[in-house]
Amino acid sequence: MSLTLYDFFSIVNRDISPILLSGRNFSEIQSMAEKFPENLTSVTGVECHLGQGKPHADWGLEILGNETARGVLERFLIDEDDAQSLFQGRMWHNIREFSASWNDPGSALCKNIRAAWFEFDSTDRIQVIPAPCVFLVPAFTSGEEVGASIEWIFDNAIPVLTGADCPVDIKDTFMRCIRKLPADSSIFIIGIMLPRKSRKIRLSVKFDDPLKIIPYLADIGWPYETAHLCLLIHDAIRTKVNRIILDLDIGGEVGPKLGLECSFCPTIYHREHKWRDLFHYLVDSELISRAECDAVLSFPGSDIIIRHSGNGTSSLNDKTPERERIISSTIIRYISHLKFVYSPSEPLAVKAYIGIRQIDTGKDSIVETFSDSEAVNELNKKKSTA
Repeated sequence: MSLTLYDFFSIVNRDISPILLSGRNFSEIQSMAEKFPENLTSVTGVECHLGQGKPHADWGLEILGNETARGVLERFLIDEDDAQSLFQGRMWHNIREFSASWNDPGSALCKNIRAAWFEFDSTDRIQVIPAPCVFLVPAFTSGEEVGASIEWIFDNAIPVLTGADCPVDIKDTFMRCIRKLPADSSIFIIGIMLPRKSRKIRLSVKFDDPLKIIPYLADIGWPYETAHLCLLIHDAIRTKVNRIILDLDIGGEVGPKLGLECSFCPTIYHREHKWRDLFHYLVDSELISRAECDAVLSFPGSDIIIRHSGNGTSSLNDKTPERERIISSTIIRYISHLKFVYSPSEPLAVKAYIGIRQIDTGKDSIVETFSDSEAVNELNKKKSTA
């Protein structure tokens, strides 16, 4: 069953509280999302800025490194007339070049990038799609693996996406951060922040033991006070968080601003019930409002998308009449992670990332949307009348 990004947001519209996302903000995101083709992705998400007194969110989509998704991206950006008019400017030209190289089976990008995330800042200019930050998920993630194969980032990814070579001081700082990685940590993602004026690289590191974050920051020469950051990490652990990803902005030196992405391992999407303690901690600490807490916690769930298929095919074991066969897909709504944005000179900021993921259980396209219980009732009704 093929769903577009527009379908994704139409399905979850009623589940995203206006406390997190204003109607105008939602319309902007959906208007941008509908410009992208179907079959490009099965995962999208919204970045909700909390604790600011007014709803605001940005959004992103994941593109897997398989042949189908890479091919859809390249053909769409290069061949489609609409894409040429909507995706304008030098940065989109660079992204087209990136997509072509990534889709080349013999290229370094194809061999070393397992997936890519495009993350878009909200804009009022929906007639022209803004260039995204591009986050690359490497195929090799341990410090030793990345250290042995890192040149693709500097020889291929950065020059193609930015149109310029990476400055030597940024490369040196990046490599120092790689060499200092603890043995049980791994690279999570590498970000090229195209719309930002800075040429810094975002390096995200996953820590199996979050208590190693503070010693790691000392090892890489982060020169700022860590007492409040250490307390924040311990508080997160007390709320059952067992996976923390550290976000670093890599320039000539490691930037002062850090991100701490908190979640739970293993990932069980909408069935994860441990978020409540962390969000109640945020309310008690006056970092977010009670209304924001309730809005995020009420988002997870799932919808079964059902189509009554009349395509004239049925299996021998399928007792449902041909014209009433049911094709279905499931849309999962979940909390992906919560991010603390920590800077020694600024108030602590909080962002909640809510995800939307499609899991196929059939083929064809969407015509009706049901909640879980409604879908089960519909399926049982069809079986009883077969």
